Amino acid sequence: MSSADATSIFDRLCVHLSIGEIIRLTRTCKALSHLYRTLVGLRHWNVDRDLLRFVKDPWGFRSQLARYDGLISGSFALQFFERVCWEESNLDIFSESGEGAQTLEKYLKEKERYCFINKGFSNAYNVGSGRQRHTVRTFERSNSDGTTAKAQIITSHYPPLQAILRGFHGTHVINILTWNKAYALFPNTTFIIREGVALKKQDEVFQPFVEKYEKRNYRLTEMQKHDPRRSMSEIVEIRRPGDRLTWSIPFDTTGMEAPNTPAYVLEHSAFGFDNSRYRSPDTCSYNIEVWSFEACILRYRYTQPNLDGPFRDIQRELDRLKVEKLQRLPADRQPPNRQFMMPDLDGGDLGRWRQELLDNDVPGLKYYDDQMPRWYAEWEQRVPPSARISMAPLVAEEGEQPDVI
Repeated sequence: MSSADATSIFDRLCVHLSIGEIIRLTRTCKALSHLYRTLVGLRHWNVDRDLLRFVKDPWGFRSQLARYDGLISGSFALQFFERVCWEESNLDIFSESGEGAQTLEKYLKEKERYCFINKGFSNAYNVGSGRQRHTVRTFERSNSDGTTAKAQIITSHYPPLQAILRGFHGTHVINILTWNKAYALFPNTTFIIREGVALKKQDEVFQPFVEKYEKRNYRLTEMQKHDPRRSMSEIVEIRRPGDRLTWSIPFDTTGMEAPNTPAYVLEHSAFGFDNSRYRSPDTCSYNIEVWSFEACILRYRYTQPNLDGPFRDIQRELDRLKVEKLQRLPADRQPPNRQFMMPDLDGGDLGRWRQELLDNDVPGLKYYDDQMPRWYAEWEQRVPPSARISMAPLVAEEGEQPDVI
């Protein structure tokens, strides 16, 4: 049998297999070890095909996501990884409030012929009040086959990754699609064990979502019942999209214009877990800890769980560089003595000090975003071996030996 014939047979066979079964098959012998990587290039994980349910021009839509930093999450992203289709589901697009969200809405209406239906604040995404509430704008389009497509643009005043991490009721729904890659942050828990770890109280607000996903064969597990060994330690102190535990699938971007925001910004935006909140006699859930992080010498915003872990070291390095640059300003334009390290230099006055550096043409002025991957890598090397993530990823890279599922 030729290699092409074998690939064709496996391609047809894998239509009927789950990702867990495919991975097990790749681990039976060396001859099948390449199977998953071969399938990704075929039709099994094809984002443009899946997007055709909602947009007529998937390539053009992904180009808009690239240009305006939009993310897709919720049920569509889960279906993409599962290779299933739930006819009643929507397309959930997350964007920061402002020009990007407005342009994405304009694209849906003018290019994809969607009609605006309503605006509200969905209980599925709310994480607080005021600036932390998510605005949900709903759009619909009637298709030629008699079906109706529904899309939602969920906006907030902070990065869309933060909105996704803070808004959903369980880990199984936290999967992310960008313009060029898909990220499943909890792949073993979601796709092998088929459960989600609770991130919200199972009250009257979130219970409907719990029941909806139980019908789709995803069980929600509360913290006191969660066995970290079963989820292969995906609930750890510091996580980020694209880390060793993430299952990621790259998309074909041939001919697409590269976005203004590099991919490393999302992949070095961290989050963590806090199990001390939302405790009650009848329920107990983890809380994802994630906050916006920015500095006057960084061009982009990131997320962090707190100032522990990598961000303690990164903040220290940023403070050193920040003081170095600000000291080059004319004396009458510098911050008052002893305020070089104050938080307001990177808080409410962040734009002011960033502009001061630009207006005064400070020698050697640059943004340090391109150093974030290096700073992360250096921190990871300093982590004691006993504290490092030791589990193998769901899908091994070339040459890796994953744990048997």
